[in-house]
Amino acid sequence: MNRKCGLLLMVSGTVLLIAALSLFVYNYFDNKRAGEEAETVLTELREVIEEKTAEQPSGGHKRRKNEETPSVVIDGKYYIGILSLPSLGLELPVIKDWSYSNLRSAPCIYSGSLETFDLVIAAHNYNTHFGRLKYIRGGDEVTFTDMDGNIVRLEVEFSETTAPTAIEYMTAGEYPLTLFTCNYSGQARIAVRCIRSRTE
Repeated sequence: MNRKCGLLLMVSGTVLLIAALSLFVYNYFDNKRAGEEAETVLTELREVIEEKTAEQPSGGHKRRKNEETPSVVIDGKYYIGILSLPSLGLELPVIKDWSYSNLRSAPCIYSGSLETFDLVIAAHNYNTHFGRLKYIRGGDEVTFTDMDGNIVRLEVEFSETTAPTAIEYMTAGEYPLTLFTCNYSGQARIAVRCIRSRTE
């Protein structure tokens, strides 16, 4: 009986080890894929922004509050600009429409807009997306460049950890920009609140 139990425990342990290793390998390659996909899109977005900037008079195109944010379609997804987090070495394309499928490619608009000073951007916790958001600090620079070449400069006010169910809380408060993702275990959400840059 003891021998059978020992064999069963050994087999169970081996199965669990293989499952953990498989998950690690899957996550590694999925993270790599997401980063490469984002980089490919970034190259195209930069080209479009450069072309539009060259066509515009000095000062760029300033949109009215109710005017729709311009977007560019790449592989069936609508991208509205580029989010830069210099302290994390990140520059990411941002998709206009939130969905689980879109989140596998790039950060997405969860709600609001920069025009109405309530933009919320969500992303997966890939290291190539928002996985290192927990390392950001108050005062760190954040910029958002739209497809017309307009640059909005912000800075981190603070970051916080919330319950995974606190979705409505992400859209609460008077912050021009909020970034959020889940932590590695999925048991909490990391939110970063940003304000307009004090140096502007």
